[in-house]
Amino acid sequence: VVMRNFDEDGFVITVYTDKRSKKVLQLKENPNVSALFFDPEWLTQLRVEGVAHLEEDEKTLSKTWNTIS
Repeated sequence: VVMRNFDEDGFVITVYTDKRSKKVLQLKENPNVSALFFDPEWLTQLRVEGVAHLEEDEKTLSKTWNTIS
């Protein structure tokens, strides 16, 4: 997955993956997720847990895809 955005207000992390990947099927079966971030300068790890939402609306996906540089 590739992290694309972080919304501080809603604490939403947006990540992208290929819709053909096995991860998509796994998330449909179990949407509970976690991510581990590490800052080598601070020697700190941060683990975030949440529930995934797979965006499947073609209009929303197209709009989002067109904003990627």
